[in-house]
Amino acid sequence: MPGRPAASDKDGAAVPALQAKEQLEKLKKKRDQEINAVSVKSKTALDDLRHRIAKTVEEERRSGEKHRTGPITGLVQAREREREILTKVADVITAAHAEMQKVEEIMKAGYAGRETELETLRRDSYLFTHRRED
Repeated sequence: MPGRPAASDKDGAAVPALQAKEQLEKLKKKRDQEINAVSVKSKTALDDLRHRIAKTVEEERRSGEKHRTGPITGLVQAREREREILTKVADVITAAHAEMQKVEEIMKAGYAGRETELETLRRDSYLFTHRRED
């Protein structure tokens, strides 16, 4: 009967089909392993990239903060220095004013003494010129 294969033909065709199926399974398994390996590598690379990006962003943020706070810090320091200078100037002016008051008091005392001397001289001069000769 030509339409039906013999049992020996059936077994002969089954062996290469079984081998092909095994080969296909091995290839699928190898492909899955390679895909998993690539997936792990890409996940690792992405994690590394995310870490580097986060680190770079943080460094930029810190750098930006320094850049922004640098002038503010300078202004604060300049303002503190200005206050110190103004305090010193006020102290010098207060001391100079106190010294000037002392000088003024000395000068007033000197003028008062001269006025007294002048009054004495006038009186003596008047008495000398208008004295009676008895």
